[in-house]
Amino acid sequence: MTFPVKSVLACSASLYCALAPVPSFADTHHAFAAVTAAQKDAVDLTRDATDARVRETRLFTRHDGGSVWLDLNGAVSESKAMGDDAGYKSLLGALHLGADIKTGTALFGVAYSYGRGDIDTTGLTKNLDGETEFFGVRIYGEKTWGPLGVRGALSWLKAKGGTDTATGESHNTDADIFTAEAGGDFLITEGAVKVLAHADAKATKINPDNFSDAAVSVQPDNALYWEFPVGVTVASEFDAAGFTVKPLADISFVSTAGDRETVTHLQGVTHSMRFADTRGWRMAFGVAAQGEKGSLGLTYRLDLGENDRRNHAVTLDGKYTF
Repeated sequence: MTFPVKSVLACSASLYCALAPVPSFADTHHAFAAVTAAQKDAVDLTRDATDARVRETRLFTRHDGGSVWLDLNGAVSESKAMGDDAGYKSLLGALHLGADIKTGTALFGVAYSYGRGDIDTTGLTKNLDGETEFFGVRIYGEKTWGPLGVRGALSWLKAKGGTDTATGESHNTDADIFTAEAGGDFLITEGAVKVLAHADAKATKINPDNFSDAAVSVQPDNALYWEFPVGVTVASEFDAAGFTVKPLADISFVSTAGDRETVTHLQGVTHSMRFADTRGWRMAFGVAAQGEKGSLGLTYRLDLGENDRRNHAVTLDGKYTF
């Protein structure tokens, strides 16, 4: 009598497969939504860099001329319930190199950004991993008339990366991201304190590529997402130890509209998953030290949104003015 080794191994393998967590096709959609949310977080990092240039020109003393600047920033983001109790976590880091020129009441600049990040889904049958790499260019500017200012920016960002899928494969999740924004502000000066009331309209268009293998073919829809932040910034500047110290604090309420969900089509089934909130709060606190030509600053940003969304971002910036 021979022992049926092959039969036993087959039964063991079948039992293991039955008990082991296997990602569903819906999990693939969740992973794609997590990557999209991280791409949105990457856009926020690029905006942080150029928004800071416009804001400091409005709030602090700056003479006519050019400047070159370098920002290093990173963000830790999470949302515990993007849909079906599934969420995501991401860790992003970016470098931004820019230059701008101020002439009278006008400011114009251009910046290049490069960054990388890791993304993990949470709350799924089997959590899936992803990564992203992004780079792009951004132009920005502002024009002022006394206490009134209007500003705008345009950017293109290429996001490249990958995510796990239900079949165990890893697929590219590339996207072209376009942004356009316009806003206005009003400056109030009370002694050494300056208060800047501001409002903006910011559009983000995400055009993702399709991805597929022998088992699945995923076709994601484009997404057009709008943000409308309204807030106030309080700042001051004073001399200390041979430097000009520039503290500031900002709080904004952000409402949104448009495509707040990713929509993907897989094997004839359409799934949607939220990647952005309906509304939320954004707070920033920073301080910079200005010398004769150069400055160094540190800023912390906190975003609070729906579904336990938390974004923590830190920016270290350096600037040389000539």
